[in-house]
Amino acid sequence: MKSKLLTLICVFILSSLSYASDSSKGHGRGKKSTKMTVGVAIGAGVPMGWFGKKDTVGATAPKDTAHHAGYAKLGINFNLNFAYKFTDAFGVMLVVGGNLNGFDGKSYDAAWGNSFNHTSSTVTTGTTNYIGSYMLGPFISFPGGDKLTLNIRLLGGWMTANVSTITSVTPGAFGNYTQTAAYKASGTYCYGGGLGVSYNVSNAVSIPVTVDYLGGNPIITEETGTFGSFSFDSKRLKIGMGVGLINVAVGLAIHF
Repeated sequence: MKSKLLTLICVFILSSLSYASDSSKGHGRGKKSTKMTVGVAIGAGVPMGWFGKKDTVGATAPKDTAHHAGYAKLGINFNLNFAYKFTDAFGVMLVVGGNLNGFDGKSYDAAWGNSFNHTSSTVTTGTTNYIGSYMLGPFISFPGGDKLTLNIRLLGGWMTANVSTITSVTPGAFGNYTQTAAYKASGTYCYGGGLGVSYNVSNAVSIPVTVDYLGGNPIITEETGTFGSFSFDSKRLKIGMGVGLINVAVGLAIHF
């Protein structure tokens, strides 16, 4: 899904540049009001909540077995968005987005310390977390000057989570000892909202800058992994991983 979304964003940007070029030649658009907007955006995603926690294990045992700490690092966010205005000030918006956040292996090793087969020599790595979101909701917009438009939105929808697969390698006298852990997470309802300001290049094209919050609570339902030569599969889990993300992005929008 994330590769398809990135491909769509690239195609949209190329199409938008062509459309903007045509519009700038004065093909009859003038200053008339537009109803529909299609946009793309990309920026930074700051992890919060359990998704971003990095200090939830103690020297001898986990402090909280009811929650999963994501050890997520600062990442990127991207989205496709579609808006329709019922009036000049009010409309509805659909946002299909994704967040890619790496895994902080150094913080993970520091938190575990010398426990659960970890030592000061253990090196842990993890795959990139992916949080997908599909949200719909109302927005209001109002002018902020000759070239600026401000908007506020409140969204709700569905969140998916591909959680980092973790690999820990500990050197030993008879070779390396390797542990792995992979997780499956269920989808969940999510919510979000934010503020935006757009610079209107023309009646057809604008450049939005947005700050949004995205929240949800995916549930870890299964954990599989290995301890050296032994494997395990823990199913029917109900471990919450509260996800919070502050997304700051800049984009390109086309108005029809």
